[in-house]
Amino acid sequence: MLLAGSSRAQTIYLPVQYQFGDQYKFYYGGQNPRIFAMAEREAALLAYRPAWGALPLVYSDLFPTRNAYLYGYQPDDAANDAYAAVPRYFTKQQLLDSAI
Repeated sequence: MLLAGSSRAQTIYLPVQYQFGDQYKFYYGGQNPRIFAMAEREAALLAYRPAWGALPLVYSDLFPTRNAYLYGYQPDDAANDAYAAVPRYFTKQQLLDSAI
């Protein structure tokens, strides 16, 4: 009985994800679904028609409709955005409550 009650207080640590895509990667550290949809379309186009020397796809909430790499935004900056947006602490019950 003591073990069953402790399962609600477990702490789970998940890796932070900022790199997405299968064949052609894109980097994004935010949570805007519109940017994900746009980035997935652009990555699929580049995977379908590969271009030599294609620029990395890096997205930011500062430039929601453009490749932020053109403005000096690097994949490391997307990683920093992802780490900044992560909740510092949560329990398994909170994770289960927010699951879809």
